[in-house]
Amino acid sequence: MATFTRRLNGYIYLVHNIDPNTKLRISTQMSIDDPSDWDTKAHRPKNPAYTYHGNPVSAVMGRYMNAFTKTLVLMESLTRDNVSEFKVKFFSFLTPEDTVGR
Repeated sequence: MATFTRRLNGYIYLVHNIDPNTKLRISTQMSIDDPSDWDTKAHRPKNPAYTYHGNPVSAVMGRYMNAFTKTLVLMESLTRDNVSEFKVKFFSFLTPEDTVGR
């Protein structure tokens, strides 16, 4: 299943292993600049009220996970060959507020 990770640049990504050698990475376009604000074990901000440009990060992450699950159910599988189609359908489940900076 997908998880969230904070990259060294501070940006949060939804990450899913398609196969042992291929990862799907989708940027949330949100960042947490201070590494001490990110819980590496829970894959979430330490403070659930943490916001990015006025958007609650945990809530947006929840909507990203929901969109991921809906897209996976709709497509039935995710392979290297259908990543582009997957991303198009994934973003169709998100609202403009969820795609800050896109």
